[in-house]
Amino acid sequence: MINNSNLCLNRKSAPGLPLADFIKLASELGIKHVELRNDLGKEPDNKNILDGMSISDFNDLLQKYDVQVEDINSLGNTDLLSQKDSNLNDLDEMITIAQGIGTQKILFCPVMDKHDDRSDSQKFNEGVKTIKEFAKRLQDKGMSGLFETLGFPESSIRTPFRAIDIIEEAGATNFKVVADLFHWFMGGVTRNDLDNKLDVNKVGLIHMSTIEIQMPKSKLTDQNRVLLNDPNHDNINAFDTIKWFSNSKFDGLFSFEPFSDELRKWDYETAKKNLIKSINLIKNI
Repeated sequence: MINNSNLCLNRKSAPGLPLADFIKLASELGIKHVELRNDLGKEPDNKNILDGMSISDFNDLLQKYDVQVEDINSLGNTDLLSQKDSNLNDLDEMITIAQGIGTQKILFCPVMDKHDDRSDSQKFNEGVKTIKEFAKRLQDKGMSGLFETLGFPESSIRTPFRAIDIIEEAGATNFKVVADLFHWFMGGVTRNDLDNKLDVNKVGLIHMSTIEIQMPKSKLTDQNRVLLNDPNHDNINAFDTIKWFSNSKFDGLFSFEPFSDELRKWDYETAKKNLIKSINLIKNI
């Protein structure tokens, strides 16, 4: 059953709002969990995670509105061994911020590069080596990781099953995968896979969005991802997948994560109105 206690807001659900307004919005919507991001600027930068606020001021904001941070998005190129050292430096920065604001999770994403000429076995083996290091760094701090596969053809790890295999081979017991409904659709995950292949205990978070535009799958991008708004215009079966997870033993959060830059145009009241509609739909799924 989905209710306010297991809902979450990713900053992409209202990307045009300053962080202080975003936290206030979550509180007014009755949502106690949020996801922060380092990529709301032109390029990913950990300085953007708190919008330039000090950790102390941000903690005051969380206390004022009774909201907590579920995770910080994201460390990219996770499975690229040649970037391991710089990724570890970025991870250390994210861990410092996370510990300062009371969150225990960092989200990771794979390589997205159409020129990546590594073989499938190289991608797998490099993923095992890097995840093993990241998991240890997190575990030493009492933290855990979330791995979000990207379903695009140029992604190095397209399905949750590949990610789970990497996590298990790495012995990363403090890692789970993210069920991003758009990326699972793009990666070819089917209802049959959910019924017969997926262990929900390996899933740590749901990212919810949908595609309403009629367009060939090969042409879809993150910019087409919108809030869940109308089950009759849900072209990736997001509502059905959410219902499946709701009826399963999944015990994590359902997070709103549309991605279209059109949402940057929303002011506070517009974001609130649209999110209320989406929240009500999800609760009655």
